[in-house]
Amino acid sequence: MVLDKTGTITNGKPDVDNIFASDELKEDELLQIIGSLEAKSEHPIGTAIIDKLKEKNIEIKHTKQFEAISGKGIKAKIDDKTYYAGNEKLMKEQNINIQDKTDIFGKLYKKANTVVFVSDKSKLLGIIGVSDTIKPNSKKAISEFKKLEIETYMLTGDNKVSAEAIANEVGIDNVISEVLPQDKEKKIRELQEKGKKVAMIGDRNK
Repeated sequence: MVLDKTGTITNGKPDVDNIFASDELKEDELLQIIGSLEAKSEHPIGTAIIDKLKEKNIEIKHTKQFEAISGKGIKAKIDDKTYYAGNEKLMKEQNINIQDKTDIFGKLYKKANTVVFVSDKSKLLGIIGVSDTIKPNSKKAISEFKKLEIETYMLTGDNKVSAEAIANEVGIDNVISEVLPQDKEKKIRELQEKGKKVAMIGDRNK
């Protein structure tokens, strides 16, 4: 049994838990940048960030040339300056150095946070940690699968450390992490090719 994470094992209603702005920005300025980028995103993490802006009465700025980068994040211009918000893969792709912040995002991953990095074209501007609570019945459901001797897998685009923290909490034995949305079907087929009979639980939009 393969389970998606967000909205299946978790409630799919994330909250912004941690905000780390660079020295040149105030926390609210970082939130304004990422919130303005996320205003056009339909992802639950984007909704959580917008909710945080509303809570703090921070204005959402107009963006241009918005682009969703599948499985990595988003890109847009604010006041003619290009910004990125996304995961480690996106930062690496844009040659943004994040290694000196490993202590920060490493701790967030261990807390099962989804980590969003915010940058301009040349440098990291901040890090946002977003948490999503586990559904009350998830642990029991996994336990029932195990009683039936059904192997359990979690399939997610999340970072490996963060994904394993969630899996450990609910008792899932196998984690397939950092998978792009378009590659999830491929991972299912790989399990089938090993001779396994596979079912998947998740929402239709993944």
